[in-house]
Amino acid sequence: MSSAVFGLAAAEREVFEAQLLLDQQDARGAESMAKRAMLSAAQALIRADAYDSPDAPERIIIEFRTRFCETGLFLDRFVGAKFANYLFKAFDGSVTETSLVQSHQRIEEAQVFIEGAHACYERMQQRSRA
Repeated sequence: MSSAVFGLAAAEREVFEAQLLLDQQDARGAESMAKRAMLSAAQALIRADAYDSPDAPERIIIEFRTRFCETGLFLDRFVGAKFANYLFKAFDGSVTETSLVQSHQRIEEAQVFIEGAHACYERMQQRSRA
């Protein structure tokens, strides 16, 4: 198994942990863990593409945008950049307070982002086989 597969599995575990935190009424912890899950998925893709990835969230987001959004590799054929935008929105600094409802939405967005990361990784695999 590749490091990307392990990284995406780690992201799935983190989003599951976010849901557990939400179930415990920990909105802030759930929000943080959901964001971490998205970063883990983005970082897994970066490592699959370049074997090296920055650790700072802002650098991960820049690398992800450059390698996967600007190239169109992450974009969904039906909704375009919608799933990638969940990552960008989560880290744009606009959310100052976190409610249970917002945390629930962030968890759902993280799940969809991770699904998009799986699809992107599959496209990467197909591209490398061609």
